[in-house]
Amino acid sequence: MYLYSFTQYAGFDRVFLLKEENLNLQAGDLLQSGSDFFLILGDSVSFPELYNTLYSWSTNFSLAYKKLLSEPTLQLLHRMTYQRYTSYKKVMKLFLDSDIEKLILKEQKTSKKKQTINFQLGKISIQNEKKGQILVVFPDLWTFHNSIDLAKTEWTFLSSLDTQSKKNSNWRKIKNWNEKLIFCTWSEIFQDFQALEKIYLVEPQKWYYASQQDPRYKVESVLQKMRELYGAEMITIESEML
Repeated sequence: MYLYSFTQYAGFDRVFLLKEENLNLQAGDLLQSGSDFFLILGDSVSFPELYNTLYSWSTNFSLAYKKLLSEPTLQLLHRMTYQRYTSYKKVMKLFLDSDIEKLILKEQKTSKKKQTINFQLGKISIQNEKKGQILVVFPDLWTFHNSIDLAKTEWTFLSSLDTQSKKNSNWRKIKNWNEKLIFCTWSEIFQDFQALEKIYLVEPQKWYYASQQDPRYKVESVLQKMRELYGAEMITIESEML
């Protein structure tokens, strides 16, 4: 199986091949060996011809976090690496804090919110019929603040301007299913959703719905892949519908 190292720089792109088999471990698990942390990428990776460095240090691993990334999220990570012809190191930073120990140390066990979603976004009624998570993506902060009546909505808003501590806190809430209604600007769509039911893309015609830095991607195409992986419904909201 392949491991991604958050702390070791040896090996191309921080990816190692581990020959040892352990049936108790699964893709998406986070392992620890001493002060080093590794994400199990699975038995296959994008461009396997590049990743042939064997992990040669101690194999005294312990399970640090079960399913740090769910199966759909892990598939999206692989897809982003392959389709954008880039590295795991570049893509990983979209999904997880590079200081992985800081991310998991503050983990708290909490119960899922029994939150029923029912609100208006312009002319669109947004509801979670199956009680799953709903993601609403905005092109910028200005559009968000001019489209939502914050006084009437229970909401979590993710922005690239958030501190890393706040990003980590929101990541944990979403992963633990403590947040069901998530608003975000386009750069924060890479969360570990547990039951993503609907995706709303607001004003998809905006030209800056794209990353111009490696990894380069168009937001709508990534959301379409998320729709497929999570089995979610995707709805676009044009300007005249707000």
